[in-house]
Amino acid sequence: MKEVSEMLFKYFTSSEVFKKEMNERLFPVYASEAKEFPFAVYNIGEVPYLTKDARSFPITLSLCYEPESYLSAIDFADKMKELIEGMRNAEWMSSQTVFDDENQYMYVNINFNVIQ
Repeated sequence: MKEVSEMLFKYFTSSEVFKKEMNERLFPVYASEAKEFPFAVYNIGEVPYLTKDARSFPITLSLCYEPESYLSAIDFADKMKELIEGMRNAEWMSSQTVFDDENQYMYVNINFNVIQ
């Protein structure tokens, strides 16, 4: 999982599309409330031995925005879909907008798999 985490961080933070919107605000698993909006958080799972030689790593990438930034969030989610579809060994799965009532921000969850 560490290899996939490092690959994701490098891939996204070296992308001009990502950096223009998020700079390098990409965090594994958790970001404190003190983070500047927008920012992204990713979670990695693992499904061992999808085939004899490959494992699947389900990824959720959460794009976090202030509640008033809905259109910016979904526009960037569309750009991220294209970026993920261009990633070697990645498979786009789905996306969904969510409002976090407790923390008062919205996010778009993007789900995809990395096969290695």
